[in-house]
Amino acid sequence: MAEFLDGLKKGFSDKVMEVNTKASTYMEVNRLKAYIGTLEKEMGELRDVIGGRLYEAWKQSDGNVEISLVAGELSRMQELENMIREQNQRIQEVEAQGRQITGAPQVRYCSNCGTACAPESAFCKNCGTKLG
Repeated sequence: MAEFLDGLKKGFSDKVMEVNTKASTYMEVNRLKAYIGTLEKEMGELRDVIGGRLYEAWKQSDGNVEISLVAGELSRMQELENMIREQNQRIQEVEAQGRQITGAPQVRYCSNCGTACAPESAFCKNCGTKLG
């Protein structure tokens, strides 16, 4: 009877750990996704600024526009893209750690679009890129 109770206790402890791991992974992934949303919003605002500035310059000059008018904004856009890429990579790491702890099957990620794919997939289900 003691063995049965010990097994039950261990099984319960394992499930509690699994639920805690899944919950913390879910919360961290959603925090990172919210941050990505903030970065994407800033990128959208920068696109509006760039477009407006270039259009106004184009209207005032016979179609000759200097890209230097928006160089700072373009640099910031590149920074934001890099930050988003880093956050997506962090999401993949957090999810992989969670799967490793819970023993869930590993997932492959597309290097092009970041989509999670089955480990046996040869190509991305979203964009068709060959998985390496």
